[in-house]
Amino acid sequence: MNRYILLVMLCIINVSCNLLRKNESMEQIKQYVDFIEKPRLSAKEYVVKKFQDYDIVIICERQHRDTSQYELFFQIAQDAWFQENVGHIFTEIGTVNSYPLLHRLLFNMPNLSPNELEMEIIKIVRDYSWSPCWNAWNYPNFIKRIYWLNESLPIERKIDLIPSDFYFDWNKINTSDDYDEFYWGKFVNDVWKPVKDRDSVMYEHIVMHFDSIQQYLPRKKALTILNFRHAFEQNTNYGFAPEDLHTNTGKLLKDKYGNKVASVYLNGLGWPKSFDEELGYTIIQEGRWDAAFKITNKYDVGFDFAGSPFGKDKVDLTPFSYTVDSLCFSDLFTGFIYYLPISEHIQIYGIDGFVDDEFRVELERRVKIFIESWEQDISIQDFIENLCESFWGQKILLYDNLEEMESLINKIVEDYKSFF
Repeated sequence: MNRYILLVMLCIINVSCNLLRKNESMEQIKQYVDFIEKPRLSAKEYVVKKFQDYDIVIICERQHRDTSQYELFFQIAQDAWFQENVGHIFTEIGTVNSYPLLHRLLFNMPNLSPNELEMEIIKIVRDYSWSPCWNAWNYPNFIKRIYWLNESLPIERKIDLIPSDFYFDWNKINTSDDYDEFYWGKFVNDVWKPVKDRDSVMYEHIVMHFDSIQQYLPRKKALTILNFRHAFEQNTNYGFAPEDLHTNTGKLLKDKYGNKVASVYLNGLGWPKSFDEELGYTIIQEGRWDAAFKITNKYDVGFDFAGSPFGKDKVDLTPFSYTVDSLCFSDLFTGFIYYLPISEHIQIYGIDGFVDDEFRVELERRVKIFIESWEQDISIQDFIENLCESFWGQKILLYDNLEEMESLINKIVEDYKSFF
């Protein structure tokens, strides 16, 4: 009899604890909802307004190949105040040595036909990556849209795109040893000299160009688009040891320019389990954030993390070993922009005309070097065929686990509506 009573009591306690957790979760979502429902700026308005107080505004972009975020970036570029007072856009995408050709296209090659423009863009993007090639459609399309926008603007309002990644020239890479020296480093006088940290390199490229902008040009501010941890205002660790500290470009810029730098998180997904894509991307805050925006039917909003219930939440973007999980979102970012629900985060692959017969020969050369350098056990011919196929036509993709994530969001929304 006593055992039966104990079992009943344990069941009651378990149900009570679950109800308490659910109540706490619903109250937390209500805080989000109440905050969102107050008058808010749109994502574009928020980013542009940040430039009234900051010289550099970083956007922490979603996956590199996400196309929907580039609609927001273009809205920003279209803004008259942005054109008059900012006008410069640094990107993580693109080698720094691709800038002269890109700048020439955007500023000094007017009146191109659509076909001529396509070919000029392809010339640039074939050589703007230190991988054999880059098959994301969004950035080449962004270049095209900025070109047509600039065609309608006076010189003092034209938009400048400034790549900031490694200096890299495939024409100077003839063997896997050449590539190894670029990527891994080399021995100098029997001492190993590793390649400089990529974040430090991007930081130096941005600083060099930005300081020149501030000194010589009338528009002295810049939007900077960086992916994931590169945009963090804090450094991250690959492990728990101090020597595993990994510098981030956002943190370096913040250290140099202080309160003139703001980093803004654009809603996306995280990788809190690991960077193994087979585990799938994970929805932020177990779907509570996305549920709150769905409840309010507001999908284009921007605000500061400080003073918001969102900023107090623990960071769940990275694997546990990155150690930023002990921080709040307001520790990593100045602000937050929610632009489109996850069901409308679209990735597009493929660039028509990118791989012609002549470039395929060059692509095969690059792939052979790349595979040898990375010691990958893969057929070079299969790799090339798959790579070429990725450029033929456009492939539109959504998140692999979208259905699972949307079910979670919808369940939270249903619970909220039945609770209040």
